[in-house]
Amino acid sequence: MATLVWPVVRDRVFRRVVLRAYDECCAVTGLKLINGGGRAEIEAAHIQPVEANGPDIISNGMALSGTARWMFDRGLIGFDSETRILVSRQANDPDSVLSIVNAT
Repeated sequence: MATLVWPVVRDRVFRRVVLRAYDECCAVTGLKLINGGGRAEIEAAHIQPVEANGPDIISNGMALSGTARWMFDRGLIGFDSETRILVSRQANDPDSVLSIVNAT
């Protein structure tokens, strides 16, 4: 039973520390979306996936809005070692992808 609880607890802690590090703003768009209940609508994503032994540490986390997370999960965007945003050559409209990227 403990093996089923541990990932949930780990995910909550990881989410909390990553969102705090990014001030609850999406690292790609810069948006800070707070729902009616006061909860940030931003997800904590692992840069190196847990399945690939990605650690649950802030430097392996990125705060992403739903759209940015979707693009990241599908390989349309990625991050280099300096966490600069990279747009995949596979993106059929890279200009549209770049249009949501926060310039600051």
